[in-house]
Amino acid sequence: MLQIILLTERLRSLAGLLRQKLQNRTMCSRQNKFPARRRTPRQTGVFIINVFVVVYFITARPLRIEFAEESLYQVRARYGLHKTASPNLPPERKVPAKYRADFETASRDAGIPPSVLESIAHAESKFNAYSLSPPREDGTQDLGMFQLHSRYLDWFSQQYNEGKPFDPMNPKEAVHIAARHIKSLYNKLGVWPDVVIAYNAGSSVLATGRIPDSAWDYLMRVYN
Repeated sequence: MLQIILLTERLRSLAGLLRQKLQNRTMCSRQNKFPARRRTPRQTGVFIINVFVVVYFITARPLRIEFAEESLYQVRARYGLHKTASPNLPPERKVPAKYRADFETASRDAGIPPSVLESIAHAESKFNAYSLSPPREDGTQDLGMFQLHSRYLDWFSQQYNEGKPFDPMNPKEAVHIAARHIKSLYNKLGVWPDVVIAYNAGSSVLATGRIPDSAWDYLMRVYN
């Protein structure tokens, strides 16, 4: 449903731009008392190429949200991702049988909907317990099923594991850390789409309302 809304909004915006250009062209022609000039074959070719590029962009990337001039609240309100709408929970995922009990226990103990924990794990690694991101320039990596940042492992231990070290590559341990972290984000933000963005890009980006494209893409992967 969200995918259809995004595509509809993009088509509506494109139609508005085309209508405005046609009106401007008509006004200029009337003011100059000259008919609009015909396009040369080269101009016609460029126009056709531009149309194909626009159509490709709409159909190939319908899930990307790019509203640099809008606040986060306006974007949420436009797509129903706000507190007055539905709970906005992501869909349930098919968790591998060997991890199913751990996901159920972790989500129940943390007090979060199971679908949120499942969809984040699916978006991060497709339930791959041994997933590793490419090393960054500073040598850090995202580790395990929930792609926990290696720089913050000590912080995760202090916040969610009573200071005890844990293995991010062990899903039976990582699932509880991730669930408690998600619950902490929800207590702070109160909106599940915001929680998903904060899990990916950090809660600091929500304060500015300028969300990177990668975070919007991540949100769409979690919700689709």
